[in-house]
Amino acid sequence: MALMLIMLTTISVSAENNNPVQADFSDYMDNLRGKIQSNWNQPELTEEGQTVIQFKVTRDGSLFAYNIKESSGNPVFDEFAVNSLEKSAPFSEFPAGCKENYITIQYTFESKPVTTERMKKIVSDSEKFINVDNQMARKLIDEAIREADGDSIAYFLYARRYKIDRLLCDVESAKTDLAKCKRLKDIYDQKRIKTCAKALEEEETPFAHFALANAYDVAGDYEKATEEIDKAISMTELNNAYKRYRLEICSRRR
Repeated sequence: MALMLIMLTTISVSAENNNPVQADFSDYMDNLRGKIQSNWNQPELTEEGQTVIQFKVTRDGSLFAYNIKESSGNPVFDEFAVNSLEKSAPFSEFPAGCKENYITIQYTFESKPVTTERMKKIVSDSEKFINVDNQMARKLIDEAIREADGDSIAYFLYARRYKIDRLLCDVESAKTDLAKCKRLKDIYDQKRIKTCAKALEEEETPFAHFALANAYDVAGDYEKATEEIDKAISMTELNNAYKRYRLEICSRRR
């Protein structure tokens, strides 16, 4: 299953009391970024997401503390970002010559629902033409769909083309695009459920149950989503984010 384009960007690194670091941390930050990237588990996302996390790392590489400085507005995306950070710790020891006890890093997790940089540009260009030149907007989305080359992640592109077709009053094309969107989304949802279930088999953690609950939730299977989030909560009673997510799932079951 193709992953969406993920950008992990270091905004700043500072020493104790927000003083500038004296040692060269360039290689250190490259390694840290690579480690977080390798532990990224992408949530289902059809719109852009951005979460900024500030965290402290001690001399021996331990994750000392962290907090979300800027939420994406999507608690599921925030939780996935936090999990990738937690799973990546511990990090490397500080570079030689660094006398600080800890450093503070502010990191931005950004995600866009595209599979390549080229598709990212095509989709962005298409959005600029909405309600300005809908024919051009549709032409660009057509190009993005060709770029997806049959990947099930293209379901969100058909959803966008469906909206453009409606603006163009092309009823038949809109019906066709909506049907393709639903078919591809079902395939995508089932792939994601299998991926999350496999991850749970390899390592049973509260987050693994949470991720599987989200996969079922997105697929519309709220009963199984509730079962999985209940398992996550039973393993970590202190995580209020899981409890809030359970309320969201239950509201959709009604």
